[in-house]
Amino acid sequence: MPPRSQQIQELTSCIKLTIKKCTRPITLLYLCKSLFKSVFGIRNLKTLLYRFLTIMIVIAHYTIVEKINYEDFVHNEWEFMSFIVVWHVIFMNLKIIEESRRKKNEEHLHMMVVIVGVIAIYTLSHIILTPILAWLDYESTRLQSSYFTYRYIWMFFYILFNSFINIFPLVNNFMFFLSDGIILTQLTSLYLFNEFSMSALLTSMPVLFVIQNHGLIKGIKNFTRDETNSKLSFVRLIGRHDAVFLFVIYTMFTFLFNLVDTLANNYVFVFNLWYTVYALYVFGKLMDNKKINTLKLFSFFSILLYGLIYCYTLQYQINPFPERVYPLYNPNPINATQSTNSTIIDSNQTISINSTNGNDL
Repeated sequence: MPPRSQQIQELTSCIKLTIKKCTRPITLLYLCKSLFKSVFGIRNLKTLLYRFLTIMIVIAHYTIVEKINYEDFVHNEWEFMSFIVVWHVIFMNLKIIEESRRKKNEEHLHMMVVIVGVIAIYTLSHIILTPILAWLDYESTRLQSSYFTYRYIWMFFYILFNSFINIFPLVNNFMFFLSDGIILTQLTSLYLFNEFSMSALLTSMPVLFVIQNHGLIKGIKNFTRDETNSKLSFVRLIGRHDAVFLFVIYTMFTFLFNLVDTLANNYVFVFNLWYTVYALYVFGKLMDNKKINTLKLFSFFSILLYGLIYCYTLQYQINPFPERVYPLYNPNPINATQSTNSTIIDSNQTISINSTNGNDL
């Protein structure tokens, strides 16, 4: 075993070499390009758009279906948007690092290690320190919400599942459905409306299935290229034919949701069935692999078109909670209860006095 002084010297030289390689112009340029790509890359912007689309569908449910005005929101918009955007950039950088590792880009290995280290430290400190800082009542952890523990659990799984998308790309579609579908709908309800809502989740499900169909079409189109480049993907895991079968299943789920809304709420929801007709056309193209080059672009615009028409039809949906109590977030519910009780007592006393005066008369 070498002496301690030699170990310290080797460690120091290793750190100096790492700093030297990380501060080279070509490495710094690579870092700037990766950061720029993580924010403004076309694929990454589309991923951010899918996240915002899920959030907008939940907001549409509350504003259009449940008739909640913007003034009655729980105004945690800045905290919620900063959480989504910051972690989106982190996830996209993890994706770029994974792609660089897969391509065996040894030239920027040290920078990749530094980026991974910084992200890992931030992630671990964020997960570990948040409950401690909240217990110490730091201002950065204060939020207009009645649910801290459940919010923290949902945020933890949102971060975890999105990290799994880059660590285990074979199940990225399923992980995206869990994290930016089910969990994101509940986080939106929690941050902006101070509740967990199954109604908001059910309203969002058709749009989530349409987004999943787009992911399957993209995977089927890139199947041959991914196989040639040895790139892992969900479609490569289950196979092209099983992916087409899953596309049919997701379409059937969307059809059933729209059919139930048509029969239970209003016949206007029949307009949403256009997507089923479109899916039948896509199914024929998917079975003939030579004719799917333009489907990826049409599939992306079908998400936007379906979302717009679906939001329009939501105004004909029956409000499940017509007698909602405001405000949605009450920072001091005990005093509010005492105030309500005192009001009831005062009104009862008034009724008692009036009845007594009536008897005197």
